[in-house]
Amino acid sequence: MRELTFFLLLLFRLISINVSELEIRPVLPPPTQLLCPTVGTNAYILVTVADVDLREFEELLRGYGRLMPKNGTQQIKYDFYFGSNYSTIVTTNDLEKELSEWFNDTSYFATLYASALTISKNPNDYETEDLVGIAKSILDNVAKDNQQDTTVFLKKQVVLLTDYTPFNITEIFNNNQNENTQRLGLSISYDSNPFIKSAEFPVFRTDDEEHIGQTRAIFQENRDFEFPAIIHEDKPSSDIYAFMTSTNMSQLLQVVTSAINGKTCQMSPTKMYSNFVHSQIIENGTLWELVIPWLGQKTHSFAANCLHSFPPSYNSPNCTSMKAQIFTNFVERVTSANNRTFAYLFVDDSECAVTRNFTTNIRDSTHIRLVMTEDLNDVYEDFTLPLVRLGFLDKTIDNQVIHNDMFFLQNYSTSCTDEIPMVPLLYARPWHRPKYLSIALDDMLTIFICATISVTTFGILIYRHVNRKHKKQVELLSELMLQPRIYKAPKECAKVARLPWEIKSENVHIDTEFLLGEGTISNVYLGKLKGKAPIMQWIDRIEMKQYQDCAVAVRVPRHFDEPEEDQLQREIASMRQLRHHDHIALLLGWTNKNDLVCSLLELTHMNLIKYLSQIKETAEASNSSGFTPMSRIPFQVLFKIIYETCDGIEFIHSRNLVHRDLTARNVLLTTGLRAKISGFGFCSEPDDPKFAANSLALRYLPVRWLAPECFIGKFGVKSDSWSFAVLMYEIFSLGEQPYEDLIRPEEIIESIRKGRIPAHPKYCSKQTYKIMQSCFQTFVSRRPNFTQLKNAFHVQSTNYYSNPAFEPDS
Repeated sequence: MRELTFFLLLLFRLISINVSELEIRPVLPPPTQLLCPTVGTNAYILVTVADVDLREFEELLRGYGRLMPKNGTQQIKYDFYFGSNYSTIVTTNDLEKELSEWFNDTSYFATLYASALTISKNPNDYETEDLVGIAKSILDNVAKDNQQDTTVFLKKQVVLLTDYTPFNITEIFNNNQNENTQRLGLSISYDSNPFIKSAEFPVFRTDDEEHIGQTRAIFQENRDFEFPAIIHEDKPSSDIYAFMTSTNMSQLLQVVTSAINGKTCQMSPTKMYSNFVHSQIIENGTLWELVIPWLGQKTHSFAANCLHSFPPSYNSPNCTSMKAQIFTNFVERVTSANNRTFAYLFVDDSECAVTRNFTTNIRDSTHIRLVMTEDLNDVYEDFTLPLVRLGFLDKTIDNQVIHNDMFFLQNYSTSCTDEIPMVPLLYARPWHRPKYLSIALDDMLTIFICATISVTTFGILIYRHVNRKHKKQVELLSELMLQPRIYKAPKECAKVARLPWEIKSENVHIDTEFLLGEGTISNVYLGKLKGKAPIMQWIDRIEMKQYQDCAVAVRVPRHFDEPEEDQLQREIASMRQLRHHDHIALLLGWTNKNDLVCSLLELTHMNLIKYLSQIKETAEASNSSGFTPMSRIPFQVLFKIIYETCDGIEFIHSRNLVHRDLTARNVLLTTGLRAKISGFGFCSEPDDPKFAANSLALRYLPVRWLAPECFIGKFGVKSDSWSFAVLMYEIFSLGEQPYEDLIRPEEIIESIRKGRIPAHPKYCSKQTYKIMQSCFQTFVSRRPNFTQLKNAFHVQSTNYYSNPAFEPDS
């Protein structure tokens, strides 16, 4: 009996000891998913009305404009669908301002109203099948935006503006399954209850002034970003994890930046992946899991916007159960990793971490960064040394214990890299130069010599500049003084007595048997110039010596009267202002031959029209179908010509000049296929009175290349943008004439005024045609300038391989 009692007491003692040594931890729920907000907005607006007048229609549109951002930092693309007959796209950061332009243009606004007006045979039923197709097309466009890396992160706002209850459209919007989509309704109806009841999305009224602030906040709110389910995701080569016991969004953004820029972690710039960087953080007493997706080239901007959108959080300085859960989740993740893995663990208190959990079972393909908030000297005995003894920190394994210093995280981290950066081991100490008299004297002498050389050089440069300017003024005065005596009374043609830059007729030989080109009012022949060209006195450059005793192109008009004289005057004035540019063909001077004023031009190999015809003839030589294969067209050369043309026109506009005659026949090509712009007979300042409405000079302009405002005498740099788009039609149709079905100028002018533009050229890509369409905007302010066009085609020219069959001779 005594032995049994002793055994029971011993067993109770062991049980009590084991129970006291057990570490009781509460079971925590899994991390809560934290979602990033969308960045920016694409808006799709379907406008359909049945029983409103123009004033109420304007009130409906103005009500929507008041709810959208005004003067924001990001521009929003608004895709308006007015009924089933008309649509337009506006990209702006102030929709109210754009709508005001619509309201001021009464004819255009009446067109929008007529398009949005839905008429039905049944007065009680305003729904049409065409609107159903438009609604489905809008949702298809939203789905397409969710499949592209450049638009997937945007909020897609789908808005229905109406004054009645379109049940079929509402049902389609109710069944929408697209991610990142905000569906809204805006009604002008005084009784919108049927619309509100049928819609499973918020519906508002334009006359609700009491709650306009709340309504505006709903229209401008961001959505929680959802990665689309139908996207085929890219397969990553590495996994990236970040576990943080104290939330710091700047440090987390640096982890994402290292992954994006690192060669071993970055992915294809055109693919997407939903789980690029995994992170678990503690914020305001809650354990969150945040996943940053890979969105191609927009990954960094999306991640930065996401992390900066979260407000600052409060974190407990003590060892909590959530911090213990962070350590447990970190160990479980890195020990079970199958792929190459880069993992961060940010530790704010080393006492909360249990070093025995970091065992040697971690794979060699897993690279771990233990980032300590405390000084590394303070945690060595209790944290770093136990890890060394466990074998976790080894010379041949990329596992590190580093200090939480943003400088080292940015410049010396080995995460996602295949090279080890050199880390400075000692801090640099400042060096002070010894203060000796001999050194001071040497410095003074050096400063004196340098100052003397600088002053002398600067004085020589000023003297040469003043002297050069004085010589030019003397030459100009000499030319003006000599003009009355030289051109006082020419016997051949009295009209050109006041024109400068004349070349004596005996110094110019014209080979009439060698025709270079033929136009409507003149022919161009090969010629020979003896002596210097007059333009050499205006441009003091060494490359201008090639225009002395050289071959030239001579333009011989069929007759010479006042319009031709004005054109020559404008060419000379333009050359004086432009002087020299790599992509501008020079006017060398003029001469009098057989009572005709002949212009001498810089000789080039051919013009763009002839080159396009050669491409078409060569590419279709062995093709009976009449369609040129895309592989036989030298797109890289064509985009190079377009880029150089933009560069030349940009230079012309920088001199406050407008070309007005930008066509393919006026783009000359050298033997190296370098583009040079010619045809400056109509080039002058934008407000030149010679080109006013119903003027004589206006009748000589090519109507097929003119913008609508040019027909009433309004010219500017944006009217050249319209002509440039027509020139691109010539290029990508391989020389076809725009509006070839129209012959009479009156028909062409009327068609352009009614909004007709050249069709999509058959050899033009969709991306290039979008640029052409932006140049065909009715509102002049929306057309791009040539700086924007040059930048756009610089990118285009790098996307095509060159065709050796059309490369210029070296």
